[in-house]
Amino acid sequence: MSIDFRPGMVLRYPYLWHWQDARGESEGRKDRPTTVAAAFVARDNQNYLLLLPVTTRLPAPNRDHDTKVYFTYAWSEHL
Repeated sequence: MSIDFRPGMVLRYPYLWHWQDARGESEGRKDRPTTVAAAFVARDNQNYLLLLPVTTRLPAPNRDHDTKVYFTYAWSEHL
């Protein structure tokens, strides 16, 4: 089955956080809401997705460099 991924779609995905990757982990620990930010075909003719995790937690203070997008509570309830 082929899925036509579109920006704005929300799906469940075992997202691997950067800090988990830095620790040598290779898979996300649990499925979490993840939004499709971009879907494109690259020069190598492969399909790629840019996925962004959705979480209720603020980043730890030592991760101030992380980019954040805030959603309203009502929107998060929709997930």
